Amino acid sequence: MKILKFFVLSLSMIEIANLSPAVANLLGGYVFDGDPQPVAQKRTLSSGSRSDCQSQLNKGDIALAVPDEEIVHLTTKKNPSVYLISNQASSLPFKFTLVDPESSKVVTEKNLHLKGEGIQKITLDNSVNLLKGKTYLWYVAFPCQNNPEESYDILGAGIKKTVLSEEVASALKAAKNPTEKAALFASNGIWYEALELAVQNSNNSANYLQRLLESAGVEYSPDTNTAQNSKSF
Repeated sequence: MKILKFFVLSLSMIEIANLSPAVANLLGGYVFDGDPQPVAQKRTLSSGSRSDCQSQLNKGDIALAVPDEEIVHLTTKKNPSVYLISNQASSLPFKFTLVDPESSKVVTEKNLHLKGEGIQKITLDNSVNLLKGKTYLWYVAFPCQNNPEESYDILGAGIKKTVLSEEVASALKAAKNPTEKAALFASNGIWYEALELAVQNSNNSANYLQRLLESAGVEYSPDTNTAQNSKSF
């Protein structure tokens, strides 16, 4: 299947290198880790179709809610949640896959459906246990109309578990509210927890969620209340 071929090709694109840190956002925006790991990332569809795929999606219909830097984004959890952004009103089927690139093993896989427009949360099963310091790749794959069993529109990004420093852990304990915690995670390069807290607390601080996404180069302009417009699988 072409989705599996994409996984194999992606494994060869991971490499270690030092990149310059992002400029700090004074309002608690995302600042990536000072020693990030580059990884092949496809966050949005580049076009509405490919020569071998009659796509069900148009450019801009779906995006992964990850920063635009093509690096491995960090979490502190063994089974974190990941997010995508849908501008597609239809309930389209898609496949979520988490892969261990070292062994080419599929860690977990789910068949899901879009739930209309908005930020959509994909929860990893409790059986998933990300190992500290190990890079994993996650994908969403939407079947093409002409060959839904073999051909897909695929988006993918990287994720790695890390451990908080004592200073950051102490600051999180002293934080007064979820927005402060989200900003601490974001300014220390922990993307997945920053986003989760921002989404969960968007009823009280929708402006921060928008600012966080903008700081990471993620476009999102909800027409309705963000928390009400977020959905989980």
